[in-house]
Amino acid sequence: MQAKRFWPPTKHKLLYANIIVYGAVIILALAFGSELIWSQKTLRAYLLNSNIPPTADKELVWKATAYLSAGKDVKILQDILEQALQIEPYSEARLLLGICYLKQGDQDNMLAYYAKYRSINPSVINLYTDANRVLIEKGDLEAANQLLEEGIAHFSRRVELYKPHYNPEVQKEFNTKALNIHKKSEEALKILKKLQEQLRDLK
Repeated sequence: MQAKRFWPPTKHKLLYANIIVYGAVIILALAFGSELIWSQKTLRAYLLNSNIPPTADKELVWKATAYLSAGKDVKILQDILEQALQIEPYSEARLLLGICYLKQGDQDNMLAYYAKYRSINPSVINLYTDANRVLIEKGDLEAANQLLEEGIAHFSRRVELYKPHYNPEVQKEFNTKALNIHKKSEEALKILKKLQEQLRDLK
């Protein structure tokens, strides 16, 4: 007696597999359409060695930065930056929102946004200098000192990590980039150490 066939013939299997694959492609296109379009543009720009197009959140951040420089209403800036964060939660929009809150005199929210962005990108010197000033104004010298210690430790690691040493096997542009990072980290380290000395005089 011939065994009962539970699976369709091979040609039918291939047909069903194709349907599943095409269905998955359609679902991905619907879910990540804008990201796929940006990726396509970015890849083409990269291959042509031209400028990579900005993501939507970057465009909003640039717009907000221009508005900030022009002295536009803070509420308008906040709306734009909140949109950017909805697109990319790790966006530098979080830093600019902290600045907006500071302009409104809301020091607590400013510190909260700065602290969150420090956990994302701890290499922005203003995250330490601005927050240090606010903490001193609030009279929290201990928190200010702890913040400066955190920054000093971070930039000390970067100074060591990017210490100049020419490697002929590495492209020149990458050696130059490492040198620039090392230089900026040294400058940041000097600033933070000076602030720490000034803080000690306040105690």
